[in-house]
Amino acid sequence: MKKIAIGLIAILVLITFASGCTSNNNSTGNNSSMQNNSSAQNNSSMQGNQNITLKINSDGSWNGTLSYKNGTQTINGTGNATYDLGQTPGNVTVTVQKTGNNNGSITLQLFKGGNITIYQSTTSNQGTVSLNYTF
Repeated sequence: MKKIAIGLIAILVLITFASGCTSNNNSTGNNSSMQNNSSAQNNSSMQGNQNITLKINSDGSWNGTLSYKNGTQTINGTGNATYDLGQTPGNVTVTVQKTGNNNGSITLQLFKGGNITIYQSTTSNQGTVSLNYTF
């Protein structure tokens, strides 16, 4: 009887181990069968992130405006900043001016899916940088 119990335990351990070592991994990068909203974030990441991102790289302080489909907003900061504009932001207009005693550089970059679409930079004191692009 002890041998049967030990044999059953061994079989259960093997089944548990085997089920934990297998997976169904779809690595095609495009899973269109995901339809419900709860998996929308996972589905978009599987298809590759094609979001439009504004990156501001600055050696000092700055302020300006950002306009796209969600409206116009005042932006400001010191150093670097990133703004996620979604996948279809429409016409994007950004204007940023260096403030204070900022002798360094400031660069605006618009990325689509991690690739630079357009950029502009200045090193002039109190310089202004602008971008206008339609996605």
